[in-house]
Amino acid sequence: MDTDTKSPRTNPVSRRVTRRELLKLLPLAAVGTLAACAAPPAAAPAAPAATAPAAAPADATATAPPEATSGAPVTITWAFWGDPEEVKVHQAVADAFMAQDGTIKVEINTEPWTDYNTKLNALIASGEKLYDVFWYPNNVQALAEKGVIENLTPLAKQSTFNLEDYWPGTLAQATYNGDVYGLIRDADASILYYNKDIFTEAGVDIPTDTWTLDDLQAAAEKLTKVEASGRVERYGLAMEGGKIDAFLVGNGGGYVDNVENPSKSILDSKESLQVLDWFHTMIEKNFAMKPADLNQAGGDAGVFQKGQAAMIIQNASRIPAFNTANLNYDIAPLPLPWSGKRANQAGGARWLMDAKGEHKIEAWTFMMFLNSAKGGNGIYAKAGGMFPAQKSVVTSPEFTDPSQKPANRSVFATEGAGLAILTPGLLLPIWDDIGNNIVAPGLDKIWALETTPEKAVAEIVPAVNDALKAAGFPK
Repeated sequence: MDTDTKSPRTNPVSRRVTRRELLKLLPLAAVGTLAACAAPPAAAPAAPAATAPAAAPADATATAPPEATSGAPVTITWAFWGDPEEVKVHQAVADAFMAQDGTIKVEINTEPWTDYNTKLNALIASGEKLYDVFWYPNNVQALAEKGVIENLTPLAKQSTFNLEDYWPGTLAQATYNGDVYGLIRDADASILYYNKDIFTEAGVDIPTDTWTLDDLQAAAEKLTKVEASGRVERYGLAMEGGKIDAFLVGNGGGYVDNVENPSKSILDSKESLQVLDWFHTMIEKNFAMKPADLNQAGGDAGVFQKGQAAMIIQNASRIPAFNTANLNYDIAPLPLPWSGKRANQAGGARWLMDAKGEHKIEAWTFMMFLNSAKGGNGIYAKAGGMFPAQKSVVTSPEFTDPSQKPANRSVFATEGAGLAILTPGLLLPIWDDIGNNIVAPGLDKIWALETTPEKAVAEIVPAVNDALKAAGFPK
């Protein structure tokens, strides 16, 4: 995949492809599984060139649903999770699409995160019809293997949707047997937020794209304020324990030796231990909050807005709240580990299509709108709160608008080239149990200062290796 961030390829879908045009573009194989099929499809024609779509096969009307050929209004369902502010942005996307299309109605189904995940997993387990288009946070390969979701590669090829526009690593989480089953809206990549007023007050230079973890620690020491009683009034850094992933992998370590087919844990490597020791020291010296204390304090967004932490490391989701609060802040790339290599989490939420859906043409039309700089992703980008998974969105006027905060949006292009799948969780269903029951509890003891990194990994690594072996890894 192209990793050149200086001249990203633009998405060739510069306008909406109509339902009638899609029927002309799509081979019968792409629509032959629709519930409304009236007759067995003929052999699929060769893929047409992007600039000269082939005419619709003679029996296309017999293969496609009646609604798709007649132009009659069709309703598709769209499901996602989100808080009230996020739902408003999603609704704006649906409204913009319906105003532009006129023949496809989008019916929204939304729940808070926990309820959404529970409901969706129950639907999947039941084998019932899902939503035409839906957001999915868990392992996509498992759904693809079971035939629950639609293969999007034929649809993308026949409508000239540019899959190469995505940052490296992003589509891997939604790929099965070489085919793409989900379109990624945004990466879960982290960035460094900093409070400009606190930096000025403490006389600390603002972060740069050459900052290292040592630079971060030196700044955090100066930014931390401790009362005479020993109570920490302000921490230099507030960071969830899971955000350590980018530094582990960037430094040449990580949780396992191969995220797709692991044979062993490498948390006990010198590269991993160097990073674990760094964060343990930051907590021990009160330069960083204990993750458990951060959780009890309401999370990183709360302590950052209250001035209880000068810096946080988090994904782009905090931007809307900080803008609404009119906080004087900016963002910077993650500090570099000692290897000098930049790594960041490519994982993010995926838009999937139900394999049992009756309106796949309409669902794909909507998905193309969702994943375009002039459509849904442009609206999301303008609202903030996302690290766009597509290069064309990061460089689009909707995203780079200088009137929007934060000012330093070039951070996203800097981090984009280093995106990768950092943990097996998005690729291997077995990692849920290993991560939740072995790795996370062991690391929590380090962050709570109950043990040292060396002692913790001496317990974690053998347990992980046993679990991998029991599951038949490496394959």
